[in-house]
Amino acid sequence: MDLKSLSYVELQDITKEIEHELKSRKSRILSEAKNEIFSIAKKHGLTIEEILAGKSATKVAGTKSVAPKYRNPNNTEETWTGRGKKPSWVLAAISEGTSLDQLKI
Repeated sequence: MDLKSLSYVELQDITKEIEHELKSRKSRILSEAKNEIFSIAKKHGLTIEEILAGKSATKVAGTKSVAPKYRNPNNTEETWTGRGKKPSWVLAAISEGTSLDQLKI
């Protein structure tokens, strides 16, 4: 199909048909996926609720609060644990010549 040869109205009609087909396929795929998930859970003698609760319980149990290691001298409420991406205030302080050791709590 040569899309460039179609008029604006024809392209809009095709777009509507595509959107309708995408919604239909997504609905069918979701239904199939849900059935597969229920089937796997049933095979193992579990319910979906038990599976989801088990995941949540593991995640909550494994979560630990980490004490901050660095504090913004310009705003003492801003802290950083030293994990993950450096906050903008840390990057700004470093670019101004402050060492990370100087920001330690």
